[in-house]
This record gives sequence, structure tokens and C-alpha cells, in this order.
Amino acid sequence: MVAFEHIQRAIIWLNNNECEAKVLKWNTAAWGEIPADYGRK
Repeated sequence: MVAFEHIQRAIIWLNNNECEAKVLKWNTAAWGEIPADYGRK
């Protein structure tokens, strides 16, 4: 299966399924920089 077919399948799946994952924001002012960012902000 080529990449384009994988993308098409992913789009179909996303259109037919709901994701209830909550998106959280890192509170930089309270917790400081995320070490994985390595100063790229």
C-alpha cells in the first residue's frame, strides 16, 4: 500500500470516528519551559 492510500484511509477513519482526547496546554509561566523544546520557543 502506498503512502497516498494510507492517507486516504486515515482521512476516511477521521471522518467516521470521533476522538474524545482532551488537548491540554502547558502552563509555561507556572511550570517553566518544557525540556524537550530545547529553547525553540
